[in-house]
Amino acid sequence: MPIGDWRHTVDLAWADLRYEWILSLCMVLALGAVFAPLFILLGLRVGIIGTMLDRLDQDPLSRLIMPKYPLQAPLDHAFVAALKARSEVLIQSPVPFLLLDIEGLKEPLNALPTAVADPLLRGHGLTLPTAGPWVVLSARLAQDTGKGPGDVLSVVLKRSTPQGQEVAVGLPVAGVLPQSIGVEPKLWIPDSVFRWFSDWRRGLPVPALGLAGAGGGLVPEYDGFVTLLARVPSDGDYRRMLTGRGGFSQMPQAIDALGWDLPTGLRARLWSPVNSRVFEDDRPKLRNRHLERGYEAEVIPYLDRFRLSLESGQHSVALNLVVLPEEPIAGPGEAGSDGLPPVWVSTDEAVSTAEPAKLSFTSVSGSAIEIPVRPVPTKALHAGFAAVPKVLAGKMNAARRQAAVFDPATGEVFPAPDGDRFFRAYAPSIDAVEGLATWLRQRGEATGDPGLKEPVSREAEVRQVRTLSRHMQTLYVLIVAVTGVSGFFAIAANVYAGVQRKRRDLAYLQLLGLRRGTLLFITTLKSLILVAGGLVAALCAYAAFAFASGSLFAGLGGGTAGALTRLGVYDALWLVSGILGAAAAASVLAAAAIARIDPAEYLRE
Repeated sequence: MPIGDWRHTVDLAWADLRYEWILSLCMVLALGAVFAPLFILLGLRVGIIGTMLDRLDQDPLSRLIMPKYPLQAPLDHAFVAALKARSEVLIQSPVPFLLLDIEGLKEPLNALPTAVADPLLRGHGLTLPTAGPWVVLSARLAQDTGKGPGDVLSVVLKRSTPQGQEVAVGLPVAGVLPQSIGVEPKLWIPDSVFRWFSDWRRGLPVPALGLAGAGGGLVPEYDGFVTLLARVPSDGDYRRMLTGRGGFSQMPQAIDALGWDLPTGLRARLWSPVNSRVFEDDRPKLRNRHLERGYEAEVIPYLDRFRLSLESGQHSVALNLVVLPEEPIAGPGEAGSDGLPPVWVSTDEAVSTAEPAKLSFTSVSGSAIEIPVRPVPTKALHAGFAAVPKVLAGKMNAARRQAAVFDPATGEVFPAPDGDRFFRAYAPSIDAVEGLATWLRQRGEATGDPGLKEPVSREAEVRQVRTLSRHMQTLYVLIVAVTGVSGFFAIAANVYAGVQRKRRDLAYLQLLGLRRGTLLFITTLKSLILVAGGLVAALCAYAAFAFASGSLFAGLGGGTAGALTRLGVYDALWLVSGILGAAAAASVLAAAAIARIDPAEYLRE
């Protein structure tokens, strides 16, 4: 068909629509009402799910993965290299956090390790020094201390020694994180400074900060405290005692298997910290908490399932190490003149007291630690238990948690060079979170490390959003199918009705020389013009809905405004193309009725 004929054909179709403009307008509005829900639902699906995924992707904490507990052994180089290859940023540390005292505040605060490349800090536009110590504060801590960027925050380090060492270290404030990160007061320090503080607490010197070592070996640490009380506090009083930041967050439990007899009229309660340990200077704090509530409590260090061997000559016996409420007074010659520390054992144990012995246990590094002792029998202990002086017990307990060595020359247990047992890994994207978490779980199953078997992450939240996206996609497809079938038959019915209504006109046009193919094209073109008008009406309805919903939800905050509906050009073109294709098919099928019109029937008229 020549170009001029095409133009005349289009003009004829347009003239016919204008002639029946009321009917055409009604059809456009009707089709717009059919198509509008498709655009609105698509915009809602893309907007809601897209906004949720964007928020997860923009929140660094959604990509953070870390062990549930500190690892049983230091991180090895092969594991670190493999973890770095799968992570955007990897921050290693000896422990998950440190409780640090801040000058001017009553309670200690959580200090977390970080780095210049930490996405949590970079995402908030903080300019961090590349060298030297610094600190980043939470909004609450900045408010409590009155400190801001450029100020110096004084951190008070405490170390449990016979002299009770305490030193203040000034850290320049590099920035303050917004309230959205959390409402708790906390601080972030570089991983190197975090490691220095941890080493200093263990008794090691830190030349970079001018801090000397303890000079007394390992700092004694315990797995909890046992309180002996004549009157047990109520649950309400216990909950009030737990409100302070002292390392305890769960209710104390009754305990019977202590390895020694309870004094008459007293009852025992076990205070256990969560994934942490306690020190000697925590004992008076716990006792004072009881005194503040009107309870007199004796606080005794507690060791959790500390198994060791006592070897004397050719004889060896496995015992549980405990701390006695009162250390027995050694009789003449019991402690010996060799200066060896005593180990108290039950009189029921077949242990020779005539010659020195040694206590042996295995540290986490896998090396056996042997400590020469002098066995002393006592009736204060049950069979199967042994006790040593409180300070030595705390150092031995610290030695089983970390790599340590015993120095026979000084009789001290010293920390050995130890690696990091905790990490914070940021996945490159939320899409990589599930894969990284799965890899860590497999590593945990292979090594048997409980900290890696259940890594802490927001994997479940990411998976939930993606599952919701799939369900909404399925629901949208079902709605499109139902609407598509309805629209298909509506368009076909409209075209077929138009053909039947204008049978005489179409017959006259054939008599005037127009071929049936041209008439089929005109009828289909008229239908597509109406469908295009319906699409324009549907897009206008979508735009009005997007504006109204954005204005309605703007007051909710959190970036909701303007994000409830999100219809991209690609999505809109995909939907428009599908509708036009289906409309063309329906129009052609219905317009095929023109082929059954016989012009001869209308010659008589």
